[in-house]
Amino acid sequence: DDSSKVAAGMEVSFIVTFRPESTEDYAYNLVVCTEREKFVVPVIAAGAAPALDVPDLVEFEPTPVKMATRQTLLVRNVGTSGASFALSAPLPFGASPSRGFLQPGETLQVQLSFCPDSCQRYSGEL
Repeated sequence: DDSSKVAAGMEVSFIVTFRPESTEDYAYNLVVCTEREKFVVPVIAAGAAPALDVPDLVEFEPTPVKMATRQTLLVRNVGTSGASFALSAPLPFGASPSRGFLQPGETLQVQLSFCPDSCQRYSGEL
């Protein structure tokens, strides 16, 4: 009918309401048809997602050369789905365990280590 047609050069907007039935990811292709063409508008909604909470910065106290020191880092899943993770640290730092999986609300203690091989300032990213 004529009420659903849009004149050339005009625009129309629609409100898409999303009512999920579960906490999973959703994807849908909205097909828009004109007199000359048909095109697809993807509609994507992210459901449950993991979110790992870790400190922004970890500092080790001054440490003698070739002497290892350790700190405990708490990794917590504050998201709404399970989270797997892998950690790697540049030498002379280390992390154990280097891999893990946390369900929502779970916390894991990760042992960070530092064993400098010379007297200098060190920094790295985990």
